[in-house]
Amino acid sequence: WELFFASLAASQSFRNLWAGPNRGPFVLPRHRLVQQGLSLRDLVHGLSMPLSRGRRKPCETALTLTDGRDFRCPISLPPIATREELLQVLEYGTVFINTASLHWRSPATICLAASAILQFPTNINVYVTGKGRSISTDVHTDNHDVLILQTEGVKHWQVFSPPARRHDTA
Repeated sequence: WELFFASLAASQSFRNLWAGPNRGPFVLPRHRLVQQGLSLRDLVHGLSMPLSRGRRKPCETALTLTDGRDFRCPISLPPIATREELLQVLEYGTVFINTASLHWRSPATICLAASAILQFPTNINVYVTGKGRSISTDVHTDNHDVLILQTEGVKHWQVFSPPARRHDTA
């Protein structure tokens, strides 16, 4: 992962879009290392571990039901112990797992490498959408920098430049 992020940081395209006055979306092509970064098997293992020990899930997890327009409803994620249970839940929406890097080794390894190379704190939030769903989440703006690493499957991403900053605010 260190070599991956070092190569990315050395890229002029990345530097032009990640920092400076012309900031904008930076979409990475598919990369073999990224595809091995976090699998459905890893997710099921991470979600099932607290259950097997009689504890609650360690990070914020939910299932977001959305039609991609007006309806968006995050609900509590039911217990997941198998891949089949995860796939059943994905029939209803997108599973999101916030701060996965604080609780699971494979995302933590990625974050440590990214932080060391990019010289700022990083975090991993995981979004998993089932096959055949055309909308995974509603259109939104994040208030932080986002680097999307797609690890499995196929998805059509629509990524927009951030809105212009207002000069009358800090």
